[in-house]
Amino acid sequence: ALAETAVARFELMGILIVHRTGLMLPGEPIVLVSAAAFHRREAIEAVDFAMDHLKGDSWFWKREKREDGWQWIEPRERDHADLARWQ
Repeated sequence: ALAETAVARFELMGILIVHRTGLMLPGEPIVLVSAAAFHRREAIEAVDFAMDHLKGDSWFWKREKREDGWQWIEPRERDHADLARWQ
């Protein structure tokens, strides 16, 4: 749904969104977003749009395993602000 929304909103030729799942160590690559468009501004904005939605509106990467067990990580105030600008 996110990819289709970005393609329609920014008139993209295509978009690639890859997000790893499972256990990862801090600092490991987690996400790749790449967009193709006729104009660079649309591609850049589409990537920004997708990243903001992944960071602030996706549940699958907000759980961390710590020494005392699993902890849910909520989006930060900045994440909410970044997401709100696309509304």
